[in-house]
Amino acid sequence: MEARFVREAIETAVVRRACVSFDRQSRQRIGDLLEMQGQAARRDDHAAFQRYDELFHIALAEGAGCPLAWEAIQDIKAHMDRVCQLTLPGPEAMLPLIDQYQAIMAAIDACDEDAAAEAMRRHLTEILRALPRVEAEHPELFSG
Repeated sequence: MEARFVREAIETAVVRRACVSFDRQSRQRIGDLLEMQGQAARRDDHAAFQRYDELFHIALAEGAGCPLAWEAIQDIKAHMDRVCQLTLPGPEAMLPLIDQYQAIMAAIDACDEDAAAEAMRRHLTEILRALPRVEAEHPELFSG
């Protein structure tokens, strides 16, 4: 929960900054990444999906001109990655995340800071819905 809180604080700041100024090449890269991520989801390739997920967040931070933000997130995201690994069992769980990324990018494209921050918050809150089930099924991941 604490890791998600810190990540949300950083990533909502990143998308707000992206609404003010975003690198055109990074925007094109994100479009390509989302397409590849969709293909990975449809073929149920969880490893590739996660890799494109991470590349999306990296490109977002770089495009907003704050790559250091992603470096800070990497230190805490391992806690969330374990849960994500258990909450994306197939395409039906992965494809909605791409819709969330597209909503984030649409808000950035529209330069709407509040909508971008809210879309990122919604995306990062997704993990909370599955957390009780994952904790019950894998208590060893949540001990001490």
